[in-house]
Amino acid sequence: MQEINPRNHGRRELLRLALTVLFIFAAWRGSMLLFDFAGTNLAFGKRFLVSSDVREYPSKYFYRAWCQWDCAWYDRIVDHGYTLRENKMSSVAFFPLYPLVTRAITDVIGDRRFAGFLVAHAGTLLGLWFVFLTALMFVSEEKARRALILLLLFPGSLFYSAFYTEGLFLCVTAGSAYYFFRRRWLLCGLFGM
Repeated sequence: MQEINPRNHGRRELLRLALTVLFIFAAWRGSMLLFDFAGTNLAFGKRFLVSSDVREYPSKYFYRAWCQWDCAWYDRIVDHGYTLRENKMSSVAFFPLYPLVTRAITDVIGDRRFAGFLVAHAGTLLGLWFVFLTALMFVSEEKARRALILLLLFPGSLFYSAFYTEGLFLCVTAGSAYYFFRRRWLLCGLFGM
């Protein structure tokens, strides 16, 4: 098992590895935006593209495109907290880490939707870093890059771009796995909580 440890590698090497991950992330995110733009503008009968939950943002193309389905639940949780309604759909089914972090960022920047996207993208980027470092323990750098590309080519990866928990989930699970393989039990547990 090959070890990538910041103490054993020079800053240039770590910077090169980080730039590799950042480039893969940027290429993926750029392609997602292009596909979204093409799909939204070329779709016949565009009425179905605007969810009733995001009609409050009619001029904000980015919000309309990337805030669908469960996004409205997370948006309400960030804005109003959890609610329990007897015999009705309720927000208590959603785990609290993403709304808590999003709320904290919202308090700093003021826009809860932008904060949600920031948390999702930062979580995805950090998760990719941990996946890359974990892969480097077992395979060559070329295969580790391929692992990231395949992860992002998976159709479900579109949820890493949305106002969803998946980016943050990738971060904490990949971080926990990385620290598990490094035998750093406390950090493994903290990421896994």
